[in-house]
Amino acid sequence: MSRSSTPLLCAALAALALFGFGPLASVVSPFLRDAFTAGPSMFLMDVYDARTLGLLSKTALLGLSAAGLAVLVGAPFGFLVARTDVPGAGFLRAAGIVPLILPPLVLAMTWTMLVPLRGPVMTALLLALATFPLVALFTARAFEQIDARREEAALLVGGLPAALRMELPLVLPSVLAGACLAFVFAVNDFSLADYVSSVGKKFGVYATEVFTASKVDGNQGRAAAIAAPLVGLSLLALIPALTLRRRGSAVVAGDFQRPAPLRLGRGRWAAFGFCALLVTLGALVPIARLAFEAGGGSRLFGSGSIRRAAWTQGGGAAQVVPPPAGPAALGAPTEQAIVDSAERRAAVAAAASAAARAATVRQLGGVAPAAGAPTGAAPAAGDSGAPTTFPKPSNSAAVGSFKRDSPEAVAAAAATAAAEAEAAAGKPKDRGPLGQRLAQFGRNLRGSFARALELSRGSLISSIVFGALAATLAVPLALILGHAAARRRRGRLMELLVVIPLAAPAILFGIGAIALWNHDLTARIYESGAIVVLLYVGRFLAFPTLALSRAAASVDERLEESAALAGTSASRRLFSIVTPALWPSLVGAWTMVFVLSIRELDAAILVPAANDTVLFRVFNAVHFGRDDFVSALCLLVVFVLLLPGLLWSLFARKRMEFLP
Repeated sequence: MSRSSTPLLCAALAALALFGFGPLASVVSPFLRDAFTAGPSMFLMDVYDARTLGLLSKTALLGLSAAGLAVLVGAPFGFLVARTDVPGAGFLRAAGIVPLILPPLVLAMTWTMLVPLRGPVMTALLLALATFPLVALFTARAFEQIDARREEAALLVGGLPAALRMELPLVLPSVLAGACLAFVFAVNDFSLADYVSSVGKKFGVYATEVFTASKVDGNQGRAAAIAAPLVGLSLLALIPALTLRRRGSAVVAGDFQRPAPLRLGRGRWAAFGFCALLVTLGALVPIARLAFEAGGGSRLFGSGSIRRAAWTQGGGAAQVVPPPAGPAALGAPTEQAIVDSAERRAAVAAAASAAARAATVRQLGGVAPAAGAPTGAAPAAGDSGAPTTFPKPSNSAAVGSFKRDSPEAVAAAAATAAAEAEAAAGKPKDRGPLGQRLAQFGRNLRGSFARALELSRGSLISSIVFGALAATLAVPLALILGHAAARRRRGRLMELLVVIPLAAPAILFGIGAIALWNHDLTARIYESGAIVVLLYVGRFLAFPTLALSRAAASVDERLEESAALAGTSASRRLFSIVTPALWPSLVGAWTMVFVLSIRELDAAILVPAANDTVLFRVFNAVHFGRDDFVSALCLLVVFVLLLPGLLWSLFARKRMEFLP
């Protein structure tokens, strides 16, 4: 049997131990210390009370609901786009990946503006929408690995129903593997659930409890203890996923014949409608809504906004104010209505003053007016203080200040504030004929993108650099570990070790990264972006390792054995024989780590060096209610996330392989 290079494998395992297990060990040690200090039984009884265990059961139920819904829609989607003659199958298959690529926060921001549903039901629906591509991808791959001769025999015996009865047992392990991964994603998510539940009745998830124990209480040991059941719950899903993944990966023989698309007849247009609906809900609607908000659609066409949908600067969750009763309902002005009117007039006056100041700045060539002049747009009514759930954003992490902005940015921001204030006062400035509003929409869209690039260019570049460096460092490690897992006898144990860091909640992993690197000897790493890159590598190394392990197993082992007989070293065999055959999987592994790194928010909330990433910038900007800025910035993030796949589709002739 061909063996991997032992020195390379030892170096890769050392990197896994440092980057993947080091953060977890750093939070486990305070947990053990606190447990022995207070007594294990008393400590555990204090941590795992009825409320915590109830929250764990709710989170598990949420994960099961999201995974079940993902299977319900993802399995048919994967079958239809991979094996049938549904119109536009290639485009639908590619577009179906977009909901998985989009940051969960973006899905929450857009859909909470469109649907009044909140709480656990809305959270489960959005998590299912975000994870159904996982099930679809596993299902599509499994259906494509069924030999055409077996399918043709089943079709001759009983037609399409008989073929499906024969194939379903073969693809079921892959479907369940995708469902297990969807469950892990759902139970460990923090930002989506918190955003959705910020309006109306609060719905907490277990990851929020971990965040609270660390950030609010400042107790890392308690945070690790609270997270332990969630880690165990994730491992209970990941271990079966590894087994099912192997069972669902059929061995493609040399005489394998790819099956032809199944003909659906009249049902092909109904199948197209189903697939198009999922793509519309998961990709087109969120992106279109972001474009609508970036162009000031809420002001021009009278619709909800990101600010009114959820978080505000005033207290984390926007308050749902019921319609007035009594005299107000009959049209008689109440005392509160008079006060609200006065506040709106004051907001309009403040915005007009800000616009005048911006014009003065432009006339003076960028010199600020005298002290005492307004320094920015007036906040929305009721906005004061910091969010109750999240740390107060600093000036450097927020959307920018007028002192640092250019005169053009000051003018644009002040004009936006004036328009919003006038719209709130019932005197919309931008309303007019449809043609004029559409023209204004185009101008607003260009201005929003220009402002987002001007104010967040540094954060966007930081995220791209961090993600690219993390992917570039993770792929060689994953190649070595994946090849060893495919060739060595204890490969399954190695795969299990790799997925353990993935089982930890992102919040806990961020806490561990701080505890690991926040020392005098590693101060330079902690204070620089290096900690962000290492955090991403340790957290996401499992995905490229599993993907490359599967790809390496498909390479004929006799090629390596022949090279070994010729005296070629193990490391040279790996890089000269195996690596060229895996380049679609290598590109897919790199893209996977790059995308996951840029969309990561939960761990970045806690790590100071990650506060300069673009998704954290979006997270902060939402609190200040600048809908056009937030939406334009989100669209830039989406473009960056989709760019590797778009470039691959344009210039490569092979399908990118990135599934584990």
